[in-house]
Amino acid sequence: MPKRIERDEEQRAYAAYFRFAKGHPVDQLAAALSGMAKYKGLEYVVLRDGSRTLAVYRIKNDGHLHRLKRWPAALDQD
Repeated sequence: MPKRIERDEEQRAYAAYFRFAKGHPVDQLAAALSGMAKYKGLEYVVLRDGSRTLAVYRIKNDGHLHRLKRWPAALDQD
């Protein structure tokens, strides 16, 4: 099976997700379900476990990631 190649933004989102937990137990991410998404011209990194969306980061124009408290419902359905 070919290895999945992650973009830099995905790796940074994973790091931010675990850093956000600050030592608290976190849900296990499903790398096969997580990844990049585009919605209405904006790019996002969506982190999922097997059954739900755990976190969504919007990629800003300058390349910075911004964790969203609320995200478009369409990103839950990818």
